[in-house]
Amino acid sequence: MHSTAKAERVLGWKSRPAAETVVACAQSLSAHNVV
Repeated sequence: MHSTAKAERVLGWKSRPAAETVVACAQSLSAHNVV
């Protein structure tokens, strides 16, 4: 298991649910005519 605690603390980064990430990736690939 991994932790995002350091990235959250140091960079102010927040993780998001995997399903949301996959949808955003697909939308980005489509928008850039990769797929």
